[in-house]
Amino acid sequence: MSTNPEILPLPTTVSADDLWLTSPDALLIVGAAGTIEATNPAAHALFSHPQGSMPGYAVEQLLPASARQRHVSLRT
Repeated sequence: MSTNPEILPLPTTVSADDLWLTSPDALLIVGAAGTIEATNPAAHALFSHPQGSMPGYAVEQLLPASARQRHVSLRT
């Protein structure tokens, strides 16, 4: 729990799912091997992919081709 007095706890009427689904920011959960495990609706909108289509992708598929190999080398 945060010790910052300016950060209030999450109200009991708001769940983590609510935040995941309504965040205006693209959120991705990526495993250690670089596979996308979960994405929120904003991520699908940002990357122009149909809802539910991105889990299972290598995260590098979202990068420009010129940056993909370097990204893999940074992860491993």
